Amino acid sequence: MNTPGGNTNAAAEHTMAMMLAMTRNIPAADAGIRRGEWRSKKLEGTELRGKTLGVVGLGKIGRAVAERARAFEMTLLGYDPFLTDEMAAEMGAKLCELDELFSQSDYVTVHVPLTPKTKNLIDDAVLRTMRRGARIVNCARGGIVDEAALAKALENGQIAGAALDVFESEPLGKDHPFTKLDNIVLTPHLGASTAEAQEAVGLMAGHQMKDYLSKGEIRNAVNTIALDALELDHISPFAALGSRLGSLQAQILEGKPKKVVMRFSGPIFSTDTRCEFVALSALQGLFQVSLNTPVNLVSVPHFAEEYGVTIEKDRHGDGHGYRNLLTMEVTSDRENRRISATLFGQDNPRVVLLGEHSFDARPEGSVLMFENNDRPGMLAEVAGLLAKHSINIVNVSLGRLKSGGRALAFMNISPSLSAEILAEVRALDGVFWAKSVSFDG
Repeated sequence: MNTPGGNTNAAAEHTMAMMLAMTRNIPAADAGIRRGEWRSKKLEGTELRGKTLGVVGLGKIGRAVAERARAFEMTLLGYDPFLTDEMAAEMGAKLCELDELFSQSDYVTVHVPLTPKTKNLIDDAVLRTMRRGARIVNCARGGIVDEAALAKALENGQIAGAALDVFESEPLGKDHPFTKLDNIVLTPHLGASTAEAQEAVGLMAGHQMKDYLSKGEIRNAVNTIALDALELDHISPFAALGSRLGSLQAQILEGKPKKVVMRFSGPIFSTDTRCEFVALSALQGLFQVSLNTPVNLVSVPHFAEEYGVTIEKDRHGDGHGYRNLLTMEVTSDRENRRISATLFGQDNPRVVLLGEHSFDARPEGSVLMFENNDRPGMLAEVAGLLAKHSINIVNVSLGRLKSGGRALAFMNISPSLSAEILAEVRALDGVFWAKSVSFDG
């Protein structure tokens, strides 16, 4: 795990410090005084007020920079593929595409990770489209800005100044072209180097490990799906629902799982990351019960590979009229089962489809599931048997495809069934199969 939120303030403040140092020629002024010079006229700077700042990446750090730039009365342009116009407006920024941001900004600051898509994001072609005399700040990752192209643009005056805290290769070599330029501010990767940030990330790391060891909750992991706190809060109820689906599948499925298909429908599943997180949670529930061994989100893919279980995901599944619907279809060496579930509110899970049967079933506590002939008195026979053994029926959901055919019952009970009582249910005339299911852990 890492702790990306712990240094947000430090990185944002360093970005502003770099902008100010570059704009007011502070490093050159300091060096000049130490040499006995007094060049106040030659080191005339500019002001941030009234300038346009383009923020590439409006995550935590980008938003913090935008907030601070507003205090300097700057106009804000922002680019972020996951942000809506309304969300950008709330932070005082106009959302736009990259070409508009680069061409309309007096300052550009980048706050995105280094990926194949962001490698050399600001290259020679981009630099030529920028306003002559614009300035660039990079306190994110080395490699986002093409260093050779930037050095050339700084030399010919297309770019008036740059402030870099990160580089393609660190430490920066003493013969690097940047070290010979006067219109660039360089710092040795200081973005997170504050006493407060180091304390914050230490505390976060401790809390994250505590939560993982005590509750199995994974945040900011580098070897599995990682979500920030806001995303985690948003999708966690459906991840918990996925875990229940996986547990249910494992407890009623005959045979060994061979293939799992996860289908997602609805606005809650708007990103691949959310779907992946929920899918891993469902698979964790499936394997934990099937293998009777501890399983976590990190080990899920390894168990799937080891046991030859293929995984498929479909973000465009049928919603069957529900706003958000999660479907888990498991194929074993003996049968295929498809179960769909949703949430009625944040903490009210419901199983709504089991195969072709429609339900309003609560996946909680102890459950008796059975399939039977759809005939009058069948439910009363089961209820009578349970009453004989002092087992209370808490809730019942029934599904059938046609009158006189097969019906399916999902019965919440208390306490749970013993193996002997379950055998009695199975022995009833008209019962095809019966399973005892537990959602208590």
